[in-house]
Amino acid sequence: MNRTVLFLGTGDGQLLKVILGENLTSNCPEVIYEIKEETPVFYKLVPDPVKNIYIYLTAGKEVRRIRVANCNKHKSCSECLTATDPHCGWCHSLQRCTFQGDCVHSENL
Repeated sequence: MNRTVLFLGTGDGQLLKVILGENLTSNCPEVIYEIKEETPVFYKLVPDPVKNIYIYLTAGKEVRRIRVANCNKHKSCSECLTATDPHCGWCHSLQRCTFQGDCVHSENL
């Protein structure tokens, strides 16, 4: 299933991740990063050209590299799969939710 992932910076220092389904319906936005100083996140977010598990954002005078997903927060296979995060999958060999490319034998569901 193809999904579109949007990363949105907010004026109060949050980086939101929104996953759009096939009918362009969205899930509840997930806060994947929050700046304690509540500095606005600059509108231009840049994916890492080498490792697509990171995104670069600017806030204030700083550039930060942020992981695009927190897969290990999903503690079970069913929780991992129902999250419908295209960056994550259940790795049978590690028995945990990982980034799609981090599974030892690419056995992600």
